[in-house]
Amino acid sequence: MRVTNLEQHFDKIICSHDYNAAKETQDFWQQLENEIKFNKTKSIFFDDSLAVLTSAKKYGIGTVIAINKPSSKIAVKPITGFINIETFEQTLPVEPH
Repeated sequence: MRVTNLEQHFDKIICSHDYNAAKETQDFWQQLENEIKFNKTKSIFFDDSLAVLTSAKKYGIGTVIAINKPSSKIAVKPITGFINIETFEQTLPVEPH
C-alpha cells in the first residue's frame, strides 16, 4: 500500500492477522463483519488468490475482483471465474481532461 499510495482512498485497512484467521476461512469474514458492520452485498474486495476470492464470494461479498498481476515482476496470471484487473488504477475514477 505504501508504494501505491492507496491508503488515502480507504477509511481503514485490516489485515487477516488482526483476527488470527486466514482470509480463506469464513471465520475471517464473520469477524470482519462483526467489527466494521459492513454491507457485504455492497462491498468490493480485491485479491490475487483464487482461494481467498472464492471464500469472499462464498461469504456473500457483492463484488469480488481478481488482481491478475500483483507484481510488476511477474506475468499476468488470469484467475478464472472472477473479473480480472492488472492494477488498482483500473478501478479509480478517470481524471477530467
